[in-house]
Amino acid sequence: MRDYGEVVSDFSAADLEKKVLRGSLATGVNACVECCDRWAKDGAVALEWYGAAGERKTVTFEQLRTHAYPREIDFVAALPKTPSGKIQRFILRGDAR
Repeated sequence: MRDYGEVVSDFSAADLEKKVLRGSLATGVNACVECCDRWAKDGAVALEWYGAAGERKTVTFEQLRTHAYPREIDFVAALPKTPSGKIQRFILRGDAR
């Protein structure tokens, strides 16, 4: 298995764009198509975990489907922020008082 440094040094966004993406990084990429529709098929591996003792566990998108993804995505013109610039997540969740 390659270590993190090797993977990072070999990474090229331009090569990734040519090989994998249906869109273009310059003109925009449809995140739903690139992240969900193409890859999240039943049986496709979402996560791989390797333990220090050599144990291995894989989790498929099918196993994650019921709880590890957003049920709704709301698009807003601007995010509510504090005067210091932090996002006020409680407002987005609807917990505003």
